[in-house]
Amino acid sequence: QDPSPPPPDSWDKARPGVRHRTTLEHLYSLTRPISELWLSAMDSWIPDRIRRKGPEEQRRARLSLSVVSFCAVLSIVSPLLEVKRGTPAVTFAGIGLTAAMLSLFPLMKRTGSTRLVGNLMVLCYFTFVAVVTIMTGTTAPIGRLAAPAVPLLAFLLCGLRAGLAWSLL
Repeated sequence: QDPSPPPPDSWDKARPGVRHRTTLEHLYSLTRPISELWLSAMDSWIPDRIRRKGPEEQRRARLSLSVVSFCAVLSIVSPLLEVKRGTPAVTFAGIGLTAAMLSLFPLMKRTGSTRLVGNLMVLCYFTFVAVVTIMTGTTAPIGRLAAPAVPLLAFLLCGLRAGLAWSLL
């Protein structure tokens, strides 16, 4: 007999020995095609010289491009919410940020430098947060919520030194 059987709720009581899929396993099976599609899209922008450096550098490149994608989407959505409040200038800043973020994909493909792309992404994000905070005033929620993310993004994308340097700004 197996010394460590799975939890009793994952076994089918009507059919002994048949195991049900847990909720996490079911969720994983639903999201797996989406995540594989996402990874293949991100991998198409990663040059071969990064892949040759090893899995850690490839993970960093995937993370950089995923964060760039996420921030590009947020830079479109959040300014559109500001238009309702009557600050269309923030919308234009968001469109500019989106264009800057999307230009980082070909830059990654051409240079193969995850640190350069990561620092430029943090610079774009920092500039956007600063511009939006200046345009809307210091009480804007985006400034209070997004400003602490700048050194965190730099740390995740570029390493400890870059995170410390960006935290001084």
